[in-house]
Amino acid sequence: MRSQNKVLVVLSLTIVLSAFLLISIYTIFQTYGSFYFASQIECKYTCPEVTPIAIYKRYSAGSMQSHYYPAIGLNISVPNDWNLSQTTQSINEVATYLSPKQNPFDRFQENLMIKEGRYLQNVTPSRFMNTTLEGLKGLSHFRMIEREDNFTVSGLPANKIVYSYDQNRYPYMAMQLSAFAGPAYLTFTYNTELGKYAEYLPVIENTIASVKIDPHFLFPQIQNSTSVAFGDKSTGVSVQYPQNWTRAFDHYLTSIFAIYAPLQNASDTYYDNIRIMTQDIRNPGQSNFTVQKHITDLENYFKANLKNFHLLQNESTSLSATPAYGITYSFTSNDMMKHKLQRIVSLKDNKIYTIIYDSTENSFDRYLPIFKELLTSFKFI
Repeated sequence: MRSQNKVLVVLSLTIVLSAFLLISIYTIFQTYGSFYFASQIECKYTCPEVTPIAIYKRYSAGSMQSHYYPAIGLNISVPNDWNLSQTTQSINEVATYLSPKQNPFDRFQENLMIKEGRYLQNVTPSRFMNTTLEGLKGLSHFRMIEREDNFTVSGLPANKIVYSYDQNRYPYMAMQLSAFAGPAYLTFTYNTELGKYAEYLPVIENTIASVKIDPHFLFPQIQNSTSVAFGDKSTGVSVQYPQNWTRAFDHYLTSIFAIYAPLQNASDTYYDNIRIMTQDIRNPGQSNFTVQKHITDLENYFKANLKNFHLLQNESTSLSATPAYGITYSFTSNDMMKHKLQRIVSLKDNKIYTIIYDSTENSFDRYLPIFKELLTSFKFI
C-alpha cells in the first residue's frame, strides 16, 4: 500500500513539474522571443540553408510617423521608434531607418533603406531586376528565395526579390522592392539578421503599404534650361550643374554638395558623381598649410591604402580666379571596379575647397566636359 502511495506521489510531482516547465517555456516564448526557421518560408526558387534557432525579445511596433520627401514626391510612414540613420552609404540614398536596439548586446539594427535613381531612357522592371541579381551574386553565400515581377507600389509597376547572404560570417536576409516611373526608380530594401526576418516583416509590410509616390516629382519633365544653380551662403560657394543630374539628399562623404549622372543603361551600375567639400584650417597646428603639401600627403595616403593606385596627372590650375592644384588618379576598388578621379584643391580665407569628379575608367571621358563646365561656373560667394 505504501509502495502504491509513493508511486502516486512521484507521479503527481512529475505531472506538476512537467506542467510548470511547459508553462515556463510558453511564458518565455511569449515574452522574450520567437522561433523562426528560414525553411518555413515558401520558396519559389532556391532556398537558403536552414537558419539556426533565434531566441530574442519580441518586437511590437508602436504608432507610425509620416515622413515626406518633396524632391521626389515620396510620403512614407515609419514606426516612431525607428531612427533616421546619420550615415549615408550610397550617393543615391534617400534615407535609412534603423529599428530600436533590443538590448545592449544587439549587434545589428534591422533597417529599411530607400534609394532613388534614374536612367537616360526607360528601363523595364524585369531588365532592372536581372541587373540587380547580377550585382547581388557577388555577395557571400548569396541565395535567392523569392522573386516577383508583377508587383506594384503606390500604383506604380514594381518588382520584389527576397534573398539571403553572409557578411563577416554572419547570415542576413533582405527584401528589395523597386518601383518605376519612366526612367526613374525607387528601391526599398529591408535588411535583417536571418533569424529575425519574420519578426519585423509585418511592420515592414505596413510601412510599404503606406508609401505614396507622385511620379511627376520622381521624374520631372526637363525644362528648356540646361543647368541648375546651387548656392550656399554658409560655406560661401555657388555652382551650376546639368538639370538631368540628380542632387544627393545628404552630406555624402562629408560633402556640402553632391550630384550624380543618370545611368546610361541597365548594365550601367555606377553613378558618376561630382562632390564639393570644405575644411576649416584655422587651427594653430595647421598654420603652415599649403595646397601642394596637402596634395602630396593625399598621394602618399592613396599609395598606401588604394589598390593599384596610379597618379595619372598633376597640374597647377585656378578656381574662381584663386590658385588651385589638381590631380588625376586611378585605383581598383574592393569590388574590382576600376575608378578614375580628378581632384581640384584650393585655399581661400583659411578654408580648403575640394571638388572631386568621381568616375570609372570607362566613363571618365564622357562626363569630363561637364566637370570642366562646373569648374568654370564655380564662384566664391
